[in-house]
Amino acid sequence: MLAKKRIGVNIIYKILLTLISGILLLSDKIELNILSLTILIFGSMIIVKFDLLHPYVWFGGVFYLYSISYPVLYYINSIYATIGFSKEIIIMQWLAYLTVLFFVTSNRVISYQFKNNYVNGVVNNYLIIFTASILVASSFYMSLKGYASKSEIDNNSIIELGLRTGLVLLLLYGIELARNIDYNLKKILLLIFFVFIPIFFFFYYSGERDYLYRFFILTFFIFYALKGHMFKKRIMFSLPILLVSIPIVNMFKYLGLSGEVKGTDKNFIEMFLMSDFHAASRNLQTLLNQSSNWNYFKGYTIIMDFLKGIEPPFLNFVNFSVGGWFNNAFFDEDRAGQGFTLVGEGYVNFGYLGIIGVFIFISLLINIFYKRSNNSIYWFIIYIFLIPTFMYAIRGSLANILSPLINYILMTVVIVIIVNYISKQVLKKKQKVTIYKERNIFYDH
Repeated sequence: MLAKKRIGVNIIYKILLTLISGILLLSDKIELNILSLTILIFGSMIIVKFDLLHPYVWFGGVFYLYSISYPVLYYINSIYATIGFSKEIIIMQWLAYLTVLFFVTSNRVISYQFKNNYVNGVVNNYLIIFTASILVASSFYMSLKGYASKSEIDNNSIIELGLRTGLVLLLLYGIELARNIDYNLKKILLLIFFVFIPIFFFFYYSGERDYLYRFFILTFFIFYALKGHMFKKRIMFSLPILLVSIPIVNMFKYLGLSGEVKGTDKNFIEMFLMSDFHAASRNLQTLLNQSSNWNYFKGYTIIMDFLKGIEPPFLNFVNFSVGGWFNNAFFDEDRAGQGFTLVGEGYVNFGYLGIIGVFIFISLLINIFYKRSNNSIYWFIIYIFLIPTFMYAIRGSLANILSPLINYILMTVVIVIIVNYISKQVLKKKQKVTIYKERNIFYDH
């Protein structure tokens, strides 16, 4: 009875959020448009008591930053917002998050207590050493080659191996960190340090921020989820440091390539918004500005994203990507790499209905992994690992979710489970043999 009452209250509350934020969205003032999105997203966080592990908080918070960064830059007359502003980009992003609000569960996972928590730490440690070694070798190769830009690194098989191995290393790291979080502090610190070093050097020589961000986000959420209620309050203080580190990392991302530190000419607000967050809403504005130069794809890009998700990484038979189309169509060659926008992918296929459809799919996907995140350590790590994947995809496309999920996360976890199961059976056989020998010795006497 109480559960039904809570569900009813939440639905009424969500409807009120929709009405209040929707009324503000009718205004032509940019600050009220931003406020409407602020009320919708932060209002959803209240429902789940600002629990960082709930999608309303981590997805809502990052979606908010990606959605309002370009409008804020435009509002403050930044020189980095010169392509104009249309209220429609706020409406589209508001509609996208409204879909998340109603299709993502508002029920919370209160605590994490894993079942079937058998993991062979020895096997995993060997795998971590092996994958870390590949990443170090790839970084060493890049340092010898002396690449000056990220474009020079593309299509190199050794570096590509490093890129793919980095995701596997981080997944294994997450499993071991979660497994040992309550046992041995020295071992935890050694593990963090051992994995951070190859990740950092790969970032330094390649300019790939994704792996460094993933490392910090994984570490943060694993500690937040598993270290108890009192520790949650302490780790909350590290969240501003994590956010401040984003523009700093962005400044130094080309240091190992060109020796340059970029972004020193911007104030901190511009540095923060320009570090990564402005791209999604700016790209959406670009789509609207260029609306006469493209036709609706009618589902084609979504089909290609699914095919890219199921294709093995070594085949590369899917040549089309919506992000590639966007960059080639609207940017010069020297400005390639602008990313795309998840909201925009829905829009370029079926307009506003496409946005709703894409975000219903994303919401259902998030629900599946969030609800199961308490089933076992493997489900938990998949969910935690997907957090940065979904975050990054906001300024990308569905392919940025499906490809890592299928080709790396699920595949690696299945392999780890199989290896751990086999090692468990081998260990059981050795124990049986030992017991049998001991019994024979006893009877001989």
